[in-house]
Amino acid sequence: MPEKLQSAEEDEKIRRKQDEKVRRKQDEKEETYKKAGRKQWTKTRKKRQENRRKQEQERTKDSTKNKERIYQETLNKNSEPTHRKMINLLKEPTEN
Repeated sequence: MPEKLQSAEEDEKIRRKQDEKVRRKQDEKEETYKKAGRKQWTKTRKKRQENRRKQEQERTKDSTKNKERIYQETLNKNSEPTHRKMINLLKEPTEN
């Protein structure tokens, strides 16, 4: 009987050790995934920011390059103010 108890206790100790090893491995995996995920996220975020900056620079270059400003033509000052869409319709020649 005491031998059976000792073997049962030893089996429990072995199981506990194995469980602890498995838990440690899982924790390590989770930590590495979290770290790797964070690194990937920061890399992609940096790339996105760089791309946005480049696009903004290109836009500003294009907008400032030899671009003539188009001013809205003034209609009769005595007439009532109209909405912009209406002004545009008035400007365009109508084909009937």
